[in-house]
Amino acid sequence: MKPQDEIKKLYEKAAVNTNPKMDNEVLSRVLAAQRKLNIGRIIIRNPVTKFAAAAVITIAIILGLKGFNGNSAWAEVEKEFTAANDIHIVGKRSVNATGETSKYQLWVKNRKLIRSEDEDSTHIVNGTRQLWLLRHEKTARLVESESDELFEWPLLQVLRGETTKYPTEIKTIGNDDGLIVYEVKEYITKEGVTLINNVWVDPNKNLPIRGLSELIERETKTVLIKFDYTCDYESIPSEIFELIIPNGYTDISNIETRVLSGKVMDEKGRPVAGAEIIASNDQIRGQTNQEGQFAIKLSPDRFINGFPMIIRAIKSDDPNHIAWTLLRNPRQELRPLFIPDDGKTKLEQGGDVDIYLFNETTLREFIPESSGTMIFKSDDDKYPSEIKDIVLKMQPASIISGQITNRQGQPVTNAIVRLEQMEVSVGENEIWIHSIGQTDKEKEIASSLSNENVKKVRYGSFAITDNEGYYKLGNIPNIWYRARLEVKADDYVQVAKEIFQNEGNDFVLLEADVTIRGTVIDNQGNPVIGREVEIDIDSDEIGDLNIEEFYTDSEGKFELKGIPEVNGLELQIRTDEKPRNWEENELTRDHEFVYYRMIEEMIKFEPGKKEYSVNIVPHRPDIKLEIEVKDTNGKSLEGVPVGIISPGFSERIWYTTKLCGVTDENGLCIINETPRNEPLKLWICIPPRPELWEDDDESEVNQQVRNAINELGRKYYSIEETIDLQKDKKNYKISITLN
Repeated sequence: MKPQDEIKKLYEKAAVNTNPKMDNEVLSRVLAAQRKLNIGRIIIRNPVTKFAAAAVITIAIILGLKGFNGNSAWAEVEKEFTAANDIHIVGKRSVNATGETSKYQLWVKNRKLIRSEDEDSTHIVNGTRQLWLLRHEKTARLVESESDELFEWPLLQVLRGETTKYPTEIKTIGNDDGLIVYEVKEYITKEGVTLINNVWVDPNKNLPIRGLSELIERETKTVLIKFDYTCDYESIPSEIFELIIPNGYTDISNIETRVLSGKVMDEKGRPVAGAEIIASNDQIRGQTNQEGQFAIKLSPDRFINGFPMIIRAIKSDDPNHIAWTLLRNPRQELRPLFIPDDGKTKLEQGGDVDIYLFNETTLREFIPESSGTMIFKSDDDKYPSEIKDIVLKMQPASIISGQITNRQGQPVTNAIVRLEQMEVSVGENEIWIHSIGQTDKEKEIASSLSNENVKKVRYGSFAITDNEGYYKLGNIPNIWYRARLEVKADDYVQVAKEIFQNEGNDFVLLEADVTIRGTVIDNQGNPVIGREVEIDIDSDEIGDLNIEEFYTDSEGKFELKGIPEVNGLELQIRTDEKPRNWEENELTRDHEFVYYRMIEEMIKFEPGKKEYSVNIVPHRPDIKLEIEVKDTNGKSLEGVPVGIISPGFSERIWYTTKLCGVTDENGLCIINETPRNEPLKLWICIPPRPELWEDDDESEVNQQVRNAINELGRKYYSIEETIDLQKDKKNYKISITLN
């Protein structure tokens, strides 16, 4: 069953259940299913930059990297693109979860003038100044470029000769109407997503002409956002980059409001001087004075998309205590967790905190002390201009500590341990905290790291192991029941695992020193191309692995590097499922897709051996079944559901789609391309497991089988028939009589 279907069914069960204990149990399963789906975690951290996010991501797609894979052809594209005096991009963004679409444009002139527009905002960069125009609020803001981290833009990183912060792969995948087609993949590891992009390039000018891109959640393979855009390089008039505030807009450039103010007390109610104020919105920082008071001045638009957020107060020399609260915007628009809206379940999301809101009262009672008073300038304002009277009271903090060792028990020094996520239960509500911000000490440590390691700790709380492999994460709100830690170290496989309070938090890292090569060629000598090669590890020795996706090439070959040597490692070749980009990928386009059984190949490691080769020979489905169904009077029966129920066939959804059908007016049902699997069994009038049916699958075959099961599934006795397979025989006629 799809995760979203599981969520909906579980919630429906919870909604009608009158047993409070059972409600909580079911709801916990609802949230677990929601975690599997994990849609909506694509965060643009700079809240202002979000208004130009579509255009920025487009540039990252087109050219967000430098010198990868030695692709000299792409290097020429990079050279010409960065040298272009005028760049104009027109695109459309589609969000899969909501079905919403939005258009955007981006203009770049002389590598320093930038204008981006979407349906909500305009952003103009002219030299060292930039203008933000927010159409809904009718506000304008003119600032110095550096004040909004302008140079974090992927475009400007490229123009300044910097590399992207994400692992990237590039390859040429073919030609289309005279244009060279490149595939560019960016693995955005923190968010667990991949940008899979096809870029069409004019070979005469070495410039991108158009592109089609998908932002995909790696775990569920869900397409979150799709981008479709075109590029031209005609001369752009300089006038469109003038920093002019239109009539009717309010200039808030020089307005600086006391957005956050309050006090910090110790456990006895005494003021705490010199306390560091940190927010999950990492731009909000401050310190208390001698009276324990703090006042953090920020521009009003700093809070856009920053709610809900966690605010912490700590003393840098005391990791065992913390004061904290949760800030929520009462005017924030909540999204339904389910579509269509069930009217009860809401998602409150915007910054690095997600609230799955079931009971508002329970959540309010959970927030300690006072989260302050929010001041709005008018009834129409969506965001507060000031939050005052926040009260933060010190309490015991949670400490997460442990040791990182290798398989030989030796400590792993300088490993980075990052708090990736915390989960908090508040009655029926659940809160996911993706960042609690970084302390000044953590920022100081991050600034001293190498460029590569700085990227690993860019956001969020982290620790680095000492000479004995020990780490310690302090000043954490003692409210979580489950957390997720991510561990990275040179020469080891990156891992992540869930931990629980009062349990051991040690990690054993495995060396990333094994290479696995293989070929997938079927029994007829055909290379099985374009199939995803995954790694599944059934072992308590390791948590969740972060290993890139691999696909078989035009010869059916694959090569996996940086693999750990661990018992229970299995290769899974997704030969039973058509990849999403099958029709667009030059490697697979115009090729017939053949449904093989999914291949599972265990790797048996040998001591000291670091390279392995596997030759996989799937059997090409070649059996034709002609099933005739009659009643006891010899009358042909029309509309009888028929399918395969052999071991292994019922594990994948496509088998119910591909290997089933209903009898026609002559009582016949023909099933082609049946894999040679023994024992090969037919089911007649037996409904397959209901979770194999996709609720949104409205294919003609599936609907016919469903209707037939409903109409005839109980009218006749169910029958299972084993087919006696014979070597080299491909065509079988089976006669079935129903009582």
